Amino acid sequence: MVDSFLARVLAELAAGARLLAAQAVLVGMRPSVAITLVELGLALPGLDTARTVSEAAARFGIEIRDTAPRTAARGTDWNET
Repeated sequence: MVDSFLARVLAELAAGARLLAAQAVLVGMRPSVAITLVELGLALPGLDTARTVSEAAARFGIEIRDTAPRTAARGTDWNET
């Protein structure tokens, strides 16, 4: 559920981050939440958004690589080259 309280809390978090010389990025907001914020006329000043953690990290010049070991799906013969 999205309401003006949530928008205010997010804006205050972003303002707090700026006081600490940091930048806040909201990651993974569902489209329905973004639409609701717009419909309510609510803005999130000073808060950038990104679809994924990798996208947010890239804004800071950080590359996140998948380091998890890959496993074959059950019943398949899968070899990574």
